[in-house]
Amino acid sequence: MVPFPHEDKTMENIKHACKDHFEIDKGYQCDVLAGERGPSYTSVNQIKNWKLIHIRFVEKEPELRKSRSSKEKEDHTQAHNLSLPISYVNVPSCSNIAPSSRSVFPQSVPLSLSQLIKIGKLIPPKKDIVTLQLEAFDVERRSWKDPVEVVLSISVDKFASGACRDAFLATGLKGLDGKFVVKRYRSDRVAELVEHFQSLDTHTRKVVQMHALARHFSLLLRDGAPLQFGDTFLYTKLYYAEMKGEFVTVESYIEGSFRKYVNNTGDIVLKDVSEFAMKAESFVHYSFVKSGKQLIIVDLQGV
Repeated sequence: MVPFPHEDKTMENIKHACKDHFEIDKGYQCDVLAGERGPSYTSVNQIKNWKLIHIRFVEKEPELRKSRSSKEKEDHTQAHNLSLPISYVNVPSCSNIAPSSRSVFPQSVPLSLSQLIKIGKLIPPKKDIVTLQLEAFDVERRSWKDPVEVVLSISVDKFASGACRDAFLATGLKGLDGKFVVKRYRSDRVAELVEHFQSLDTHTRKVVQMHALARHFSLLLRDGAPLQFGDTFLYTKLYYAEMKGEFVTVESYIEGSFRKYVNNTGDIVLKDVSEFAMKAESFVHYSFVKSGKQLIIVDLQGV
């Protein structure tokens, strides 16, 4: 992202902001493009999408001798530009806009000394590559299944936080395909959880066991519900793992906005007559009846 300190969105202000940010030598001029490889814009009114603007830095042409004719100057300029390799720099968008002028092919821009020095400093990666032993719980056998080794690429930045844990996006590289969510305990909740559950290992395994039990009831309802009931809730699989000394859970990433239908005490959060809300209430009641009134599943939230 390039800082834009100017109030007016003019072509010159865009060029000044980019040149200042990238610390470009005075021997180069900024060229604002209609796409990744041109052509060049001539007016700021041509920019329709301000989320991403493509730019490149073009080497200023040397002054031609006055003895040359206008035709010679034009021929020299075209030959000079066409012989240069293509290079461009992306900054915050221009697309689907009609071209306004001929393309200019710029020379690759050498990095300034300050840019080279910055590269010498550590730039930490935004993802960790980890190998995990995933364990799933078998409700019917009431035992843990043999672990399965997988390799995940996990974002170092969380994308969401819950009452006890932070959520991190992950991508399966080996053993699993698709997107996943890795949940890690928040440091400010560790002492409280250890006090109540003896250890984080115990708490994590209980989380997976209870999730497996809820998933078991959702499968029973899916297989036993009458046809007119329609679609039913379904829990994704949840896995236990140890990652760099931490106890974590891994589950499939679900696209969409999470909503809570029934809270932890069993109270209905969404008091409406929508199909989702009514089916959430019915699933809570179903778990109570199906278990012989021995347990009840609450805290229903999801997509």
